[in-house]
Amino acid sequence: MLLLFGATITAHAEVEVSVSVRPESGTVNEQFRLEVTLRGEQAKEFEPPIFEENSDFEIFSAGTASNISIVNGRSNTAFSHVFTVQPNSKLEPGRYSLPRGYFVRNGKKVFLKDQEITIVKDDSAPAKQKELGVDVVQTLNNTAPYVGEQVLYEFKIVTNRRLYNAAVSEPSFPGFWHEPFEKNDETHRTYGQQSSTIYTIRAALFAFDTGELRIPGRILTAELPVQRKRTRLPDPWRDGWGGFFDFDLDTGLQLTKRKFTANDLTVEVKQLPENPLKSSGYVPVGKVQIASALDKSTVTQGSSVTLTVELYGDANLRPYELPPLGEADKKNFRVYLDKPDLKTFYEGTTVKFKKRFSMALVPLKAGELPLPVFTVVTFDPQAQEYRALQTSTRSVSVLPDKLADQLVVSRGVDTPTTLERPEEEKDTVVLLGEDLLPQHVGPELYRRAPRINTLTFFFLLFLLPLVSLLLRFIAGHHLQLRLNPHLLAERSALIRASSSLDGLTDGADLTPIMGVITRYLGERFRRHGESLTSIEAATLVSEKTNDSGLGDRTRELLAKLERYRYGGGSRSGAEAEKESLLEQARVLLREIEKKTKR
Repeated sequence: MLLLFGATITAHAEVEVSVSVRPESGTVNEQFRLEVTLRGEQAKEFEPPIFEENSDFEIFSAGTASNISIVNGRSNTAFSHVFTVQPNSKLEPGRYSLPRGYFVRNGKKVFLKDQEITIVKDDSAPAKQKELGVDVVQTLNNTAPYVGEQVLYEFKIVTNRRLYNAAVSEPSFPGFWHEPFEKNDETHRTYGQQSSTIYTIRAALFAFDTGELRIPGRILTAELPVQRKRTRLPDPWRDGWGGFFDFDLDTGLQLTKRKFTANDLTVEVKQLPENPLKSSGYVPVGKVQIASALDKSTVTQGSSVTLTVELYGDANLRPYELPPLGEADKKNFRVYLDKPDLKTFYEGTTVKFKKRFSMALVPLKAGELPLPVFTVVTFDPQAQEYRALQTSTRSVSVLPDKLADQLVVSRGVDTPTTLERPEEEKDTVVLLGEDLLPQHVGPELYRRAPRINTLTFFFLLFLLPLVSLLLRFIAGHHLQLRLNPHLLAERSALIRASSSLDGLTDGADLTPIMGVITRYLGERFRRHGESLTSIEAATLVSEKTNDSGLGDRTRELLAKLERYRYGGGSRSGAEAEKESLLEQARVLLREIEKKTKR
C-alpha cells in the first residue's frame, strides 16, 4: 500500500513519501531546497514528481540522492528527488504556497502535501548592490529605434570582489530578434587605490514589433566571501576578570549566495515611414551594399550559368529574400535557386551580415539574353530615407544547340505508313499512346458475398480480445497525453491556432496572423517560434512533413505577411485581403498538421 498523505494506491510494498523545504523563509534573491523523499523497496521505481506551473516560483531539478540502512537485519531504502525553488523577483514579502506536485501512478495523479515558504524583505536589492561591491546594469545604445533597426544591448557586471559560481540568467527579448556576440569582454579599471573588473555581455537586437517594448532585467547569482563574527573563548589570565563578560570578536570569511538584478529597459519602437518605392517583401533597415557576379558570359543553349547576388551590411538580412523574377526573365530562363548562405561578422560593437543568393539560369532560347536585374529596397535610419539598390545590368551570349535541331517529335498514327526519307531528313520520334484505358469489371462485382463460414466465425472470436487490448492501449495512451503538459501542448497546437485565427476577423491589422502561424510552428515542433523567419519556417515544415511544396507555401504566406509588417506604409487593401489570408492560414495549418510525422 502506498501511503501519500492520505492518498492510497495499490502496490507490492509500502512506500512512504515526505516533503521538506529549507529554509522556511528567505528573500527573493535566495534559492530554496525542496526535497521529496520516498522510503520503501519500490522507491526507485517512481518517476520524478511533476510540479504545476506557477507564476510565483520556478522549480528546477537538482538531482537525486539515495540511502540504504540496515537495522536489526532489515534494510531500509530512502530515495530522494531534490529540486531548487527560485522565487519570482517581483514577489512582495508574505506567505506563499509552492506549486502543487504530484506523482503519476497507474494513470492517476497522487498529489504531494502542499508546502509554504515565507518571503521576507530583500536585503540585497539593487539599491544595496554597490554596498556589496557588485553592480549589474543593462543598457541600449538606442531606446527609440525604427522597427528592424540594429540596437546594441549590453549587460555589465562591475565588481571589486571575487565572485564564485557566478551564473547569469538567460536573456529575454520579447518583440526582438537577437544575435549574440561570440565573445564576452573582460576589462580592468583602477580608481585610486581600488581596482574593478567589468564583464560585458553583448547582443544585437532587431525589433519586429512596434510600440513600447520591455526588456526585463537579467539576474546574476553568485557566491561572495563575506565576513562573519566568531566568538573567542575568554582567557582570564590574559584578559583579566573582564574577559568573562567582554569577549573579543574575530572575523572570518564564508561564502554566501547573493542575487543581483539589473534594471528593466523600455524601448519605444517606431514604425517605418511611408515607402515611396515599389517593394515586395521585407525591407532591411540599415546600411546595405549589393554586388553581383556571373561565372561565364557565353553558354550553349541547354547549359546553365550561375548568377550570384550578395548583400552586406548592418541590417538584419536573415529574413530577406530576393524579389521574384519578372515575366520577361521567365521567358528567357528557367531558374533554379540554391539555399541562401548567411554569415555574420563582428566589427567592434556592430554585427554585420553577409547573405549570398546563388541561382542556376538555363537559357530557353539562343541569342544575346539580358540577365535578371534585382532591386533591393532598404531604409537608412540615419538619413531617414528609402534607398533602391540594384544589381548590374549584364547579358549572356547563348549559342544554339545543334543537337536540338536533329529531332522532330510527332504524334503516333493508327495506321503505320512507310515513307521514303531523303538522307538529310531529320529523325522522327513517335509518341506511342497518350494514356491508359480504364479497367472494366464484369458482373462478379455485383454478386452477393457469401455468408460467414465457421472458420471465419472462430477467427473473429479470437480477434475480439486482441481488439480489446488495442483499445485499452489507445485509452492509456490518451491518458498519458493528458498527464504530460508538453505533449498535450504539442498535440493541441492546431486547436489553439485555429481559435486564435477565428478571433482575428475584426480590423485591418494583418501582423497577428503571422504571430499565430509562427507560434503554432513553435508549439507543434518544440521550437522558439516567435523568432522564426519565413525561410527557417519553410525549412522546418519541409523537414517535418517531407513536403517541399508545403514548405514553399509556408514561406510565401509568411513573406507576404512580413511585407505588411516590415514594408512601411504600403498596406493598402489590407482589410480587403485579410479574410483571404486568414483562410490561407487555416488551410496551411491543417495540411501541416495532417502531414506531420507523429
